[in-house]
Amino acid sequence: MLVLVRGVDPAAAETTDAVAGLARTAGSVPGVLGVQGPGLPGTPPSAAATFQARDGRGVAVVVALRPGLDSEAQATAADEVEQRARESLRGLDGATVRVASSPQWCTRSPARSRAICAPVRASRCRSASW
Repeated sequence: MLVLVRGVDPAAAETTDAVAGLARTAGSVPGVLGVQGPGLPGTPPSAAATFQARDGRGVAVVVALRPGLDSEAQATAADEVEQRARESLRGLDGATVRVASSPQWCTRSPARSRAICAPVRASRCRSASW
């Protein structure tokens, strides 16, 4: 899953706090394997730029679901992650939040795809506009 947050300063304390809160709450959803994003534990420092919008006004957070979940468990986990993402990021002034659960949303660049998707084992990533 990909959570895109637009209209925010990635370096602002309120953004980093909200992203950390999202990681904590999304990471506790049954069926979630891991969460990767800017400044989050387990995210390689070399991948930091891949989680920021090109224009510097947004961040991406990748939430990987455990392999082998049946369709119902995937849908339940995806719905819960989306709800928690919107709740966690609600306080960011001017932010728009977009949540995608399709693997095609990972990234347009193959290098970014490897940097974002490989650490969270979302190996079916394809391309996306961001």
